[in-house]
Amino acid sequence: MMIDRKILSWLTIVPSGDINFKNQLEDANVETIQEALKDSSMGKTKKKVLESKLKKLQKQNKPSTKKRIEKLEGGKEHGK
Repeated sequence: MMIDRKILSWLTIVPSGDINFKNQLEDANVETIQEALKDSSMGKTKKKVLESKLKKLQKQNKPSTKKRIEKLEGGKEHGK
């Protein structure tokens, strides 16, 4: 995926308690959040929120997590 510049702008400019920030964070991908975290002027709260979301997204994308989800959904196997 690519960095979404529109979402990046929202994540770096708008305060983390703002509903618009929260809505944009829901649509953000890993690359966009990583880029937002490079902003050195970011407050501690916003940094924690972004790091938490990043960790959640990275956990969802792990292969082992996907296998567990497939198993719970009825044992779907790749290639069949």
